[in-house]
Amino acid sequence: MTFAVSSVFDVALWFLDRARAEDSCLPPQKLHRLLFLAQAYFAVEREGEKLMPAVFVTDRQGPVEPNVVRAFEHGRPSVVADPMAEETDAFLYGIWRRFGHLDMGHMNLLLAAIAGLDQMLAAGEGKEIPMQRIYRTMKGKPPARLGRTHNGKPIQRWIPGVKTASG
Repeated sequence: MTFAVSSVFDVALWFLDRARAEDSCLPPQKLHRLLFLAQAYFAVEREGEKLMPAVFVTDRQGPVEPNVVRAFEHGRPSVVADPMAEETDAFLYGIWRRFGHLDMGHMNLLLAAIAGLDQMLAAGEGKEIPMQRIYRTMKGKPPARLGRTHNGKPIQRWIPGVKTASG
C-alpha cells in the first residue's frame, strides 16, 4: 500500500505549522481530531486509500494516534517533515479550512456524526479503530456541515430572488 505522505508526523507537523502561521494554538486533542478527519476524508475521496501510515485507537477523549501521543509528550519532536506533493498540501489545507477553526465541542459533534465511531469509543480504551470501517460508514454521505447561528439554529442557505417556503 502506498501513502500520500510517508509519515503521520509529516501531517501532524503540517497542522502545527499551519496553526502557528495563523497565530493560533493547536491543542493535542484537536490535533488528533484533525489527523483522524484527514485520514477519514482522504479515504472517502480516494476510494479507501490512506493518507498516511497511521493507526488510530480509542481513548476516553476520542480517537488518538499513539505514535503521535508518544512522540509529542514532551513537546514538538525534532523531526523534519518530508516535502509533500502539491495535491496533498491542498487536501490538508482544505481539511484545515473546514475544521481547523472549530472548537472542541464542535469537533466532538462532528465525530459523533460518524456512524459507529461512538460504539468503538465506548468499547474501551486502546482498541484500534479500523479506518476501512470508518470509510465504509462515511462513503456516500454528504460532508458534515456544522453551520449554526449564534443561538444554535442551523444556518439556512440564502439565494437572492428565491423566497423560502415560510416567506
